[in-house]
Amino acid sequence: MFNTLIDCNSLLTNLNNPDWLIFDTRYDLTNKDAGKEAYQQGHIPGAIYVDLHDDLSGPPITNRGRHPLPTVATMNSLFSRLGINKDSQVVVYDDVFGSFAARFWWMLRHMQHKNVAVLDGGWQAWIESNLPVRSNSEKPLSSLFSQSALDDDLVEIEHVQEYDKIVDSRDPARFRGDFE
Repeated sequence: MFNTLIDCNSLLTNLNNPDWLIFDTRYDLTNKDAGKEAYQQGHIPGAIYVDLHDDLSGPPITNRGRHPLPTVATMNSLFSRLGINKDSQVVVYDDVFGSFAARFWWMLRHMQHKNVAVLDGGWQAWIESNLPVRSNSEKPLSSLFSQSALDDDLVEIEHVQEYDKIVDSRDPARFRGDFE
């Protein structure tokens, strides 16, 4: 099973494997509809579109930025709706060097699902390899996903100051507070 990265040829070999699920997480922070539109124009066969704003984020409960982490119950519901179960090999991709795919990857890992990998090179690598593309919308078959979250991989903002070193991977303008 793959749990970090997967190459295009390994994914291609398993496109018809019923235990494999593929998710397209393309998104544009400046145009909420861009990812869904790109998906509809073309995606990896079998890939289901997952939206950063509508699926991978919860409602804001504070003023601490956009796209907060959904609750455990919401993640269990989402992953069930997407057809993910304990045996699923999940592959996620985007078109911005894995930044949105990595969020989905981390959310699944946070919910103790280990068989999840980001497509190495993302959508661009798939296209550059001249691999098959489909333009119809894919529909997931629901499943049962009922996991608890890890309790040691998430730091609440109130506890950040307790750490000596922190890596902030946001865009420099967001880090400086120019916006958000």
